[in-house]
Amino acid sequence: MQNESDCNTDALVSVIIPIYNVSQYLDRCIKSILNQTYKNLDIILVDDGSTDSSPDKCDKWLSKDTRIKVIHKNNGGLSDARNVGLEASIGNWIVFIDSDDYVMPEMIQKLLDAVKKNKADIAICSYFLDYGTEKKSINPIFKKKSCFSRDAIILKYFLYKPGELVVAWNKLYKRKLFFEEGGNHKKIFYPIGRLYEDEYTTYKLLYKANKIAWVPDELYAYVQRESGIMHTNKPSNILDIINIIYDYDIWADNTNKSLSPVIISAQGRMCLSLLRRFIREPYLDPTGEYNKIVQNILRDKYNELISNSYVKPKEKIKYFLFNIGILIPFKKIFHKNKNRSSSCL
Repeated sequence: MQNESDCNTDALVSVIIPIYNVSQYLDRCIKSILNQTYKNLDIILVDDGSTDSSPDKCDKWLSKDTRIKVIHKNNGGLSDARNVGLEASIGNWIVFIDSDDYVMPEMIQKLLDAVKKNKADIAICSYFLDYGTEKKSINPIFKKKSCFSRDAIILKYFLYKPGELVVAWNKLYKRKLFFEEGGNHKKIFYPIGRLYEDEYTTYKLLYKANKIAWVPDELYAYVQRESGIMHTNKPSNILDIINIIYDYDIWADNTNKSLSPVIISAQGRMCLSLLRRFIREPYLDPTGEYNKIVQNILRDKYNELISNSYVKPKEKIKYFLFNIGILIPFKKIFHKNKNRSSSCL
């Protein structure tokens, strides 16, 4: 690793791109990185056992720019590919970019400027959705450049779960957040075999940071494609969400129990969301097993939800109705009426 100050103009940034069967998108992604106005980059292409022409494209790019290194590995999933990239990185700062997405030329420079100005450990930018035929802006969580303490961001994370905070790829991270150990902090890597790997990881990185800078510019293009990971619905995905709910409890117990109330408020909303999905998409829980697990979680946390200052009054009404056995049957009847909305939550 370089000896320069973390935030000076020569700070080395490791850009990690996990790659799996995205040949038609890969060149655009890599070009957008090479076209960055900030040039001091350590670019790591992690080919996660692709079976299309992605491996050949990676090798061709390797010969075109000395900043690029290529790792070919057996397929292990997105988390495994990111972790391999982390282990191979040498930069003071880390950026993740999904290989079917692309970034604006000034993304890394603006994020570096933000951490330098605010002496922050993470900088976050806004993004837009690219549908191919059109591009759509999102409604950003913050409208102007800002800097927040970790406590303020953690509250925002668990109260609203905004996409900009949850995802891994619109951020610049100080390297030590992943590798530093001590006190209540452990090394942070992405969980192998999980679909929603960001939801297991990002909040832990945010909490480990001293300050988080916000850049409102839309500097990342999130490409929407039906074959993408996040567009795949199957029962195992539901179990993944349930495990995230449990993971929150474990993390709070081991890190800061004072965060339990806001975390419980998030867990309650996640449970209600799952119950809605079970009604709309019954194929996700054909045996009813996951429904029972989620209902048991709500029952176990009922008293804490009802007395929780982070839970809105209308949410408390839903938990009360659920607790006396009204909410779920009512939703099932309500859902069958095709002339009305399918959600009463």
